[in-house]
Amino acid sequence: MRGQASTEYLVVLAFCVVVLVVSAFGPAPVVEVIQAIKDYFAAYSYAISVTP
Repeated sequence: MRGQASTEYLVVLAFCVVVLVVSAFGPAPVVEVIQAIKDYFAAYSYAISVTP
């Protein structure tokens, strides 16, 4: 059990490092999340405004 947990932590850590390295070449992930929330809310408010 102990070996499996450390392997899982290593895989998650490696994934996080890869994501951070790849995100350095493009827009920051936080900016993308904020933009996605804004876009979702704009679409949601539009849908609410046009429904009878």
